Amino acid sequence: TICNGETSDILMHSNNLTSHDIRYTWTVDDDPFITGESSSTPAGQSISEPLAQTLVNNSNGARLLTYHITPWTADPLDRLTCMGIPFDLDIWVEPTPRVNTSPGIDTICSGDRVEIAIASGATPTQPARYRYTTQVPSGITVLPGSGQDLGEGIINDIILNNTDTAKQVLFYITPYSL
Repeated sequence: TICNGETSDILMHSNNLTSHDIRYTWTVDDDPFITGESSSTPAGQSISEPLAQTLVNNSNGARLLTYHITPWTADPLDRLTCMGIPFDLDIWVEPTPRVNTSPGIDTICSGDRVEIAIASGATPTQPARYRYTTQVPSGITVLPGSGQDLGEGIINDIILNNTDTAKQVLFYITPYSL
């Protein structure tokens, strides 16, 4: 599993002893929501080089890519000679975490609780988590005013206004995947 926009870094290995290099080729199933995936060149690459592709998920859900990998022995000129046993390798590409918020109301009285519902705008393989901070003007107290490692639910902070004018408190909510 990798995050959206990350590079796969898959190292191959073999317990076989050969007189020359072991190489591998691959094909990958096309996914219209993923960019960056491609099949190998016909000559493949050395087993000492990782399968590294930067994968971008353009959807709101986790996407599964399947690579069909074939190992080969190579001759002294690195030409593929004897085919090994093919195998499949799956890589999940997570979507970019997103957050949907909806405050119960946008104006409250001093001492009341703000109620901001938070929910994921994406469907990763693991539930999205959130952290938040607040930007608080002078004369305002927000309790607790920040949070870490939150799941979907409601931000339910108490806002105290110690002034005689209406003030705006900004909540900065950041989604992330584990």
